[in-house]
Amino acid sequence: MVKSSENKKSKSANFRYIKEDVKCNLALLCSIGDLCNVETPIADALLKLIGVLVDEDFTETGRTLDSLGLSEKPVDELLAFLHKGF
Repeated sequence: MVKSSENKKSKSANFRYIKEDVKCNLALLCSIGDLCNVETPIADALLKLIGVLVDEDFTETGRTLDSLGLSEKPVDELLAFLHKGF
């Protein structure tokens, strides 16, 4: 049985899985969109909104192409890297 305090905790925006998904996946998706000059307005809005809710700037702390050291790669090199690896 889930205790009421645990249940309340899981409904907050600071819930571990929400924060991890935004930090690791959504931030990366937004940075890939930026690199490819593809607008991602909904993803960008969610990234910002959830960041405000949990008081964290995921563009700075999240997994982005920049944090992975891949932001300077041209799109064709990045695609080759994604297909072939190191």
